[in-house]
Amino acid sequence: MSLSCRQAQPRTRNARAGFTLIEVLIAMAIFAVLSLLAYGGLNAVMENKEQTAEALHRLQQLQITMTHLHRDIEQITPREARDELGGKLLSLSSGNSSELLIEFTRNGWRNPAGLPRSHLQRVAYRLDDDELIRISW
Repeated sequence: MSLSCRQAQPRTRNARAGFTLIEVLIAMAIFAVLSLLAYGGLNAVMENKEQTAEALHRLQQLQITMTHLHRDIEQITPREARDELGGKLLSLSSGNSSELLIEFTRNGWRNPAGLPRSHLQRVAYRLDDDELIRISW
């Protein structure tokens, strides 16, 4: 009986190592398409965020305006006032001039400093380029 020892020979690889140029180009093209889709989605989200922020700002301005109107109208007092020449002003008037929508005297003018002055205030509202302006004196 004879034993023969063979040395193991290293296997030759028929498989190629690495990627071909075509495979790399296809991978880059797929990555580019996915990147464009992701950018389009991100851009849509950012535009939606800006529109939502703008709508929220308009809503906040409207709520502040409605709060001022509510407080003013709630505290209307039936007291006539005088203009700068001493003429009588009605306690409530609207549409008497082309400039003012409504003009009235209201109660509850805050005086945190305790100054010697009236607690009444004259208030008027007018429209200026589709913007409601509150005037008080």
